[in-house]
Amino acid sequence: MHFIDAMRANDWSGVAKLMHPAALHQLREFFSVLFDSPDAEPIRRELLGVSNIVEARALSDTALFERLLRSSTRSPELGNVFRSAQVKILGQVNEGPDTTHVVYRMQMTLEGTPVTTMDVFSLARSPAGWRGLLKGDMAAFAAAVRAAIQRGVPGNTR
Repeated sequence: MHFIDAMRANDWSGVAKLMHPAALHQLREFFSVLFDSPDAEPIRRELLGVSNIVEARALSDTALFERLLRSSTRSPELGNVFRSAQVKILGQVNEGPDTTHVVYRMQMTLEGTPVTTMDVFSLARSPAGWRGLLKGDMAAFAAAVRAAIQRGVPGNTR
């Protein structure tokens, strides 16, 4: 699976290009606070590597995803985990003609401890072929970012 090969290579640009355009647009909506709030500057700088709203808004959906991946995998240890991960595809479940869910097992070593995870990677058909969909944890991450920004705004009662 190309997506897994790109993850193993820490090729975040390659991973981003394998995502479905609708998923990338959904990600932009999830993180809209980074494009709208002046109070988001520290988080915007950390997650996206940009210093202001104008630069953030100028990022394409694909570049936004790539920068989020890159910032979340900065640690060399995590990069090594992906490089050494062994992935076995166990099967897939089709959901209609345009969506499929690939079930896989990933074995890796974290700080000397062997770890095995089972996961599902969902894909949808696009004009460019099968492309990845967002996982639910991305929405949770975006909600945490939004909450952190709101907490940092003096007098914010939301």
